[in-house]
Amino acid sequence: MCFSCNDELPPMFDIALPENSISDSWEPVGVRKKIRSSARLVPRPWCIMKNIRSISACIHQNAAIDSNNNLWTWGAKSMAQLEDGSFTNDAPQDIQRVPQKIMNHALMVSCGGWHTMCVTEDCTLWTWGENEFGQLGLGDFDKRSQPVCVMEEVKLACAGEYQSFVIKKDHTLWGWGLNDSGTLLDADRYCHTPKLLLDSVVHVSCGSHVIVAVRQDGTLWAWGHNIYGTIFTEPMYRRCKPVCLMKNIAEASCFPSDNNVFGLAIAKNSDLYCFGGERFGSKINMSIRKAGGKNPIKLAQNISHAYAGNDVVFLQDKWNRLFAFGRNELGQCGTGKSTAGIKIPTLIMTHAQQVASGYFHAMCLQTNGNLWIWGGDYGINIAQR
Repeated sequence: MCFSCNDELPPMFDIALPENSISDSWEPVGVRKKIRSSARLVPRPWCIMKNIRSISACIHQNAAIDSNNNLWTWGAKSMAQLEDGSFTNDAPQDIQRVPQKIMNHALMVSCGGWHTMCVTEDCTLWTWGENEFGQLGLGDFDKRSQPVCVMEEVKLACAGEYQSFVIKKDHTLWGWGLNDSGTLLDADRYCHTPKLLLDSVVHVSCGSHVIVAVRQDGTLWAWGHNIYGTIFTEPMYRRCKPVCLMKNIAEASCFPSDNNVFGLAIAKNSDLYCFGGERFGSKINMSIRKAGGKNPIKLAQNISHAYAGNDVVFLQDKWNRLFAFGRNELGQCGTGKSTAGIKIPTLIMTHAQQVASGYFHAMCLQTNGNLWIWGGDYGINIAQR
């Protein structure tokens, strides 16, 4: 049975403020912190680009689309899909620190763990990068260093660590790539061509083990391997077919890597809920799990967008203020300093338009087109410093 959002339930965090009390400053709060940065650690938000209208980030790579619809990428070359890149388990060895123009006519972009997806103005999907599990959707397993056309009539793309998902104009959801958790709804280990998964879908977000999708009727569905109890209505450690989790949902988010242990859902009334993720609760805020048990927990109200990072949560409220809480040992929350962890939502900046979270870094695009970046990621995120 789907969980029904409760309008009467008080939120765990109260971040509401009268609209006339909100600062008009465009400068992030953390910029004013006096702290010495290093090659691996930049906890103070840094303005890396201007005239940007859309962004994406994942693991060690970043992408931005400017006001002229040009797509730029930077990060570890092996993961930013640039030629001659190398990578070890310790750190990327070859880094593209300056944003590089990849293509034009870009409408939206999604960075995966090892590949990138871009939807152009004519609703055509292009992919490039690593292709070990067929995540490029081209019918083979060959790496591509340049964008290649995959399909048309695409409305939204979502890249996972080794998977790809798109919503087409007719609201059908398609997926391909690694399938070891059953996220492609069959028993095959991988799929290298697009496969139809669901219909009536308006929003999708993917983790390594669990996929969440919002359908046209406002219901939130999830499926995959329930290793961390993210699919809270089902037993843990079970592969699950699509299950309805919640009603009256506008959008949902989970982090596309193996650390995906919790999900976020925003109700149509702008209430934010957190579900699943015993590990998230124990590491970041033990009271979250104690308060909710197996049921979703109402975290905050008046939220327009929420972003799940690597044990980090970013909240954008209806006044376009950005808050963060969670892991912060490398300054990934953007407060201007590194700490053991932040347990309550802390104001990062105002005028927020979009947020993108990597493994140990994050970015925020403001409504004036300024793009800020912060955190620790082996120097990847200090491009153009």
